[in-house]
Amino acid sequence: MTAFAMAHGTWEDAERLVGTVIAELSGADAVNDAMVRHQLEALEWDSPVFTDDDAARAAGYDGRIAPFSMYLTFGMPAYWKPGMPSLPPNSLAPFAFGAVPAPGSAMLATQTSVEFHDPMRPGDRLSATWRLTGVTRKRLSLGDGGFLDFEVAYRNQDGALVALERTSVFRYDPEPGA
Repeated sequence: MTAFAMAHGTWEDAERLVGTVIAELSGADAVNDAMVRHQLEALEWDSPVFTDDDAARAAGYDGRIAPFSMYLTFGMPAYWKPGMPSLPPNSLAPFAFGAVPAPGSAMLATQTSVEFHDPMRPGDRLSATWRLTGVTRKRLSLGDGGFLDFEVAYRNQDGALVALERTSVFRYDPEPGA
């Protein structure tokens, strides 16, 4: 996926996919000190567990770790790669929400929760397995549509669960003037 494309189909097509894996994506970069440093600088986080192996061991880890909130940073594929055409304006990250065939020309996230499990360490490579867990048709003031519920498991190269994200999106056809 280069931009946020949406597969088209019926609500019945989407409902048939409940419980199945709809996408498996690999992070573009390994967990690395440079990206962690940039995150720490931007947020002014001063915790030695992210920069010092001895301090991380004293805190119960086997060495320095990356901030848990960076699971998307290291679990998402590249937005663009050399040789690809330019991205259209307003392109979004290569999330798999649009992989479910369903009606609707618009989509918005309505809820997200994340459970953090194993820490990320320098050198870890993350992958994400997207599973559709539910489809609920609904008419809102925005238009006719449905909620698509996803569970996304982010794992490291050893299969250890790093983060479990649950996200719902509302896919719909906008009402005129809405």
